[in-house]
Amino acid sequence: MPKADVVTLSESVGDNWSKLPTRRTDSTRPAYRADGPGEYEVAGVYVHGVPAPAQAEQRTTLFTIDVDGVSVGHLPELAGVPVDALLDELGTIHVLLIGVRSGDGFLTPDQIIKTVSRIEPNIVIPYGEDDLAGGEAAWRLVARELHGAAPMADSNLNANRRQLPDPVDVRMLERRN
Repeated sequence: MPKADVVTLSESVGDNWSKLPTRRTDSTRPAYRADGPGEYEVAGVYVHGVPAPAQAEQRTTLFTIDVDGVSVGHLPELAGVPVDALLDELGTIHVLLIGVRSGDGFLTPDQIIKTVSRIEPNIVIPYGEDDLAGGEAAWRLVARELHGAAPMADSNLNANRRQLPDPVDVRMLERRN
């Protein structure tokens, strides 16, 4: 299982903690778990959690994580388009992880593309589930639309403040179990 100093949980559904890293990278101490709105600073990493608009049957938190001057934002699969005030509260996002899900009650691919355009990240990583019966997964449609073609999956992502791409670069990451 991977190790991490800080673990964030955006959605409070079921026993999600059991699937996440439990140990810090430098010891056997437990990873710090941020699971709601607030400001956290752990191991030189600044985490800012903001409550998302009300979602059916769950509490959702949007996170920005600042590591060495690079701000990573996580917007999970959302039911409503984030308003400008919410995006302003999150601040600048250099690397955006954005969840995409098909079906009623979630943002459409067009709404996600407009949200990404409003955020103006340097790198965007759409993600989601592939287990759809027929058709292409919504997150892959979003990746292709933002990239102009289907981007190749990478095993990792290295980003530093001095070498952030402009305009936006769309990336896909290989799934790790």
